[in-house]
Amino acid sequence: MSGGRCSTTEAVNLLLPAFTSPMDAAAEFTQTIRRGRCDPRCEGVDVRPDLIPRLIVVVKPGKDGGWRARIENTSFSSDQPVDKWTFAIDEIMELRQKAEAAQSRRRDPPGPKPTDEWPEDVKAAVALKICDDPKILRKPNYDELNREIRDDFDKPDSYRWLPNDTKQTRKIIREFIQRLRKLTPP
Repeated sequence: MSGGRCSTTEAVNLLLPAFTSPMDAAAEFTQTIRRGRCDPRCEGVDVRPDLIPRLIVVVKPGKDGGWRARIENTSFSSDQPVDKWTFAIDEIMELRQKAEAAQSRRRDPPGPKPTDEWPEDVKAAVALKICDDPKILRKPNYDELNREIRDDFDKPDSYRWLPNDTKQTRKIIREFIQRLRKLTPP
């Protein structure tokens, strides 16, 4: 869909896939109009620049259970033209693409996703270290183990997550080794 113009409701509908609700889309649409990044026309005529900062996109429930968007002027409340506003579809689609790009950046931070399984992952890493070097069980250096395990988890191919607080992982390591020491004969 390119070229041409659309109504306020159609513009919000075009924006909706990039937002969580019509109200969110309307709020962003209002800011775009006020920043001058959109070309609003009322009854086919360009809007005077001094009116643009006073315009607001409002979403109201419709009689059919849906909703309708309209432009209101915040400086006066007398009869205002409704459904007489049009917007360039290309500009609306550009706003939508920018909003979708911003959403995807917020949605997908780089790195592994946090899970509640990290304590079990730390315990498994400690168990592997003990298998490689049984002396760790007799004379553990908790700080050294914590550093080594955190380094292993931080490797790019690890895809495992740990909290930023090193005290949390150190506590898991210490408690796990103490439990293992109680289970093993002297």
